[in-house]
Amino acid sequence: MILRSSKYTPYYSYIGIAFFILTLIVNLSFKYGTTSDEGVLFLLSVSNAVLLMFTLLWAVFGIIELHLILKTKNRLQSRLRHGRISTEEHRVSQKSIKFSLAIGISYLVMIVIQIGYVILNWDEINI
Repeated sequence: MILRSSKYTPYYSYIGIAFFILTLIVNLSFKYGTTSDEGVLFLLSVSNAVLLMFTLLWAVFGIIELHLILKTKNRLQSRLRHGRISTEEHRVSQKSIKFSLAIGISYLVMIVIQIGYVILNWDEINI
């Protein structure tokens, strides 16, 4: 967890979203590509399967990061109750934590959608 001047940046979720987008691009190019070359189709199929599994494994980091964000949010509430930070500092920190929560939750929703895709299309995925 990186906490600088009350601003938390969810790096693992950003990287996970990038992996998700890369997986989506490879999957769409495999399904709707116009090439008939067997080697290219084989490479796209294998890279699609590897990226799907890697992205799903990367979700562990997203879950850990979301847990750390929630822990930071609770710690911030505790500091406010005990008078260790001002209400203005709490408001600014709360705003950045809410944004980080939104990114983290949206990443985990993408992962759930991807898990559903993997389950529904298990026969197509060559692992």
